[in-house]
Amino acid sequence: MQQLLVYRSSAGSGKTYTLVKTYLTLLFQIPSDYGFKQILAITFTNKAAAEMKKRVLDALDKISKEEAQNNLAIQIAKENDFDINTIVQRARIISQKILHNYKDFNLLTIDKFTNKVIRSFSNELGISTNYHIVLEENEFIEDVVSEYIDEISKDEIQLEILENMIDHSINLGLKNNIEKQLNKLKNIILKSNGNFKNPMSFNEIQDFRKWVYNDLQTKEKQIKELGNSGLSLLNEFEIQDHWMSYNRIKSVLNTFEGLSILSFKDIEKWKDFLQRDQWFKKTLKKEEIGRINLVYDQIISIIEDIIKYSTLWLKLLEVHKMIIPFSMVQSLIGKINQEKTSQNSILISDFNDLVSSIIKEEPPGFIFEKIGSRFKYILIDEFQDTSSLQWNNLIPLIHESLSVGGQNLIVGDAKQAIYRWRNGNVNQFVDLPKIADLALKGLYEPLFNKSILEKELDNNWRSSKNIVGFNNWIFKEI
Repeated sequence: MQQLLVYRSSAGSGKTYTLVKTYLTLLFQIPSDYGFKQILAITFTNKAAAEMKKRVLDALDKISKEEAQNNLAIQIAKENDFDINTIVQRARIISQKILHNYKDFNLLTIDKFTNKVIRSFSNELGISTNYHIVLEENEFIEDVVSEYIDEISKDEIQLEILENMIDHSINLGLKNNIEKQLNKLKNIILKSNGNFKNPMSFNEIQDFRKWVYNDLQTKEKQIKELGNSGLSLLNEFEIQDHWMSYNRIKSVLNTFEGLSILSFKDIEKWKDFLQRDQWFKKTLKKEEIGRINLVYDQIISIIEDIIKYSTLWLKLLEVHKMIIPFSMVQSLIGKINQEKTSQNSILISDFNDLVSSIIKEEPPGFIFEKIGSRFKYILIDEFQDTSSLQWNNLIPLIHESLSVGGQNLIVGDAKQAIYRWRNGNVNQFVDLPKIADLALKGLYEPLFNKSILEKELDNNWRSSKNIVGFNNWIFKEI
């Protein structure tokens, strides 16, 4: 029966147990004892994949040994109107078939499945079948960056640019580490898939760098003049240091002297002092307060201007630090691609882009044929951690399964989304069966809407009643 079953359930509610039970149900539902070849079960870590494989094999073994007394077998038989004796008999046979054809036991991580697709299409993608997968991307990129810096230091034009940048940094009282800053651009590099094109020309970048540098100096001059103006007012009206709360006013007025160590945290503290009016002590005498009031509005106005210009200075400083590294990204990506080719390597982050190109160009049936498996049933665990690209790659395959009457299962818990750092998109789980990608929405969403069945696992098998009650109350309140 065509179905897209979605379980939205919390930690400890038995999601993995449900996935394993669904997997076993499909094994007994499929007439062939090789039915496991038609099932693709996907999770996100090697540990989780290994655990699920073990659970499936252990369950089959227990059913074989405990026979009609096995609780899981009884449950599966009752829910699906299966003959329990047939289940017991087939459990032994299926277990042996899996062990003898273990490579077809497709309970694996999404990265391994992606790798399987890429290897099947290596000729079409123009890559070697014996490529090396780079899992430690950061380390790989850091090594290439280091080598890249050595190379550009031998180029006269690039060397002159770097020397100018260093001169500017010295004038601003800053330390600049070009290698460290290039490594900060890893996200641009990893997400570019080698296709990044700098929107600014070489001359435009140089002109922009000069403008930023000049504006930084202008802001420094304004901050210094404002500070001196404020200090002169304090002297003119004989405002005493011991009247001030923790000498905060002079700390702000002397900002110019400490620009090299200024941070956005300092700015936020000053804003807080402004909001709370925490510049002078609350225990001052009437005549002291009277003298402060003569100059208070002017001092506060100066502090507000210093905060404004200091904020702009810090923002410009961040821009100045990254202009040169940003200008190098395009050539650095070329160096990374060159290194990948020479090492016959593919970064793990390249995988989903490569598969996406296959999915867009080839029909799902042909993809299944190329990888040597036609999956009629697709089960996805921990769906809340799936990235948009990973999900977009799976959508046509699930649609193909549904179109031939297959059953599909998606299990997840939005509260347990932990892979945002790997572009995990929990919203696509929350929004199911809606599809966010407009290029896929019209073609695939109607069948998803027609096939979806949403369920929840209401029992918690991991925590005590009091803890569950407390958690339910907390989430209801927020």
